[in-house]
Amino acid sequence: MTKDRLIVLGKVGRPHGIHGEVRLFLFNDESESIAKGTTLVMHFKAGDEPVVVESIRYVDKCALARFVDVQGREGVDRFKNLEFSIPYDLLPPPADGEFYHVDLIGLDVFVRDDAKGDPVRFGSIDRFFDTGADEVMVVLTNDGQEVFVPMFDDTIEDIDLAAKRVLLAPLEAWAAADELPDSEQGKSS
Repeated sequence: MTKDRLIVLGKVGRPHGIHGEVRLFLFNDESESIAKGTTLVMHFKAGDEPVVVESIRYVDKCALARFVDVQGREGVDRFKNLEFSIPYDLLPPPADGEFYHVDLIGLDVFVRDDAKGDPVRFGSIDRFFDTGADEVMVVLTNDGQEVFVPMFDDTIEDIDLAAKRVLLAPLEAWAAADELPDSEQGKSS
């Protein structure tokens, strides 16, 4: 399995009880993408290691799982604090109007020019991160700067996967003047 086709689902917590269960904290706490027989890829510093889910139950704020051929509390303790992934192909298809962040990385980002209303290429999506309160899209601008775009309805006008582009509202509508890239500062609206 190649790492670029693996999707990080969450992080392993501490063992639960003495019989080999471990807490799995999913980044999407509404997800139930993991089932009995699912192969998870644990990301150790020395390399990746697949484990097969023997049993899983979803409880408040986490999932409790056991792995095939991993015995007892000591057996699962070595996974503590590791991130884990599944292959992209095992993810359920997103619902209409929804998407996975990984599908957006690399897409061109356009900004509606406030004066004319025409979209102008601004850069491309580099990555995403979560602040705990909001999701943030990191755009690498045409001139190499990073701009953090909060994932709000009033900042993103359109996401068109078929056209491989994202359209942002005019920057002046949502970004503070001191946060605008140098190339955008000083433009009047």
